[in-house]
Amino acid sequence: MTNIPALSVILVTPSSYATLTHTMRFLRAQTLAEQIEVVIVASSQVALALPPGEQGALGGIRVVEAGTPLRLGAAKAAGVAAARAAVVVFAEDHCSPRRNGAALIAAHAEPWAAVGPAIGNANPVSAISWANLLLAYGHWLAPATAGEIADVPGHNSSYKRTLLLAYGEQLSELLEREGTLHADLRVRGHRLYLAAEARADHVNPTLPSAWVPLRFNAGRLYAAVRARGWSPLRRAL
Repeated sequence: MTNIPALSVILVTPSSYATLTHTMRFLRAQTLAEQIEVVIVASSQVALALPPGEQGALGGIRVVEAGTPLRLGAAKAAGVAAARAAVVVFAEDHCSPRRNGAALIAAHAEPWAAVGPAIGNANPVSAISWANLLLAYGHWLAPATAGEIADVPGHNSSYKRTLLLAYGEQLSELLEREGTLHADLRVRGHRLYLAAEARADHVNPTLPSAWVPLRFNAGRLYAAVRARGWSPLRRAL
């Protein structure tokens, strides 16, 4: 852990390390795996139950205890504060990052504030799976064209860490829904980039009983973030 990593991957889990083994398997397969550190944000070390042999995986694993209840935005912000690399990426336990590390690091050699990957379907077994992917990630569906873009995926995208730290206490709120962060970065004059050679395959719900609550609550979260600062009359309307 003495060398500074090239990329810090931040993973948040409200439960144990077992939920992260899928993503960790793909991180180990990265071409620059030894230059990637993993920052795991969990409620506690005890709840995480990190196997002793895993501590030295990749370029090292750091654990951040965030307590309970675990709020996603605050947990991500804690991961950014603990990260050591100049570039951080927020990964998910239900996503398969493919060739992402080298492509994201290379893109951040340019002055992009945020760099996102193309998104593929990890379980293309049903119409519901495709509907969810298109609703959530349709703008970045693989295969995609690399270049400057108005927005990047709300998860699995990477950022220059110094830009995130500059937000201070506001970062937790912005990371509740990353699209809000992206909009603010653009307002500040920063530019975003899609690294199409990087790819993350997303696992989607396939049953209505899982998909309907997901889309409903995603809509509630989006609406709540968008309505911050509105007057009571506008909110009511």
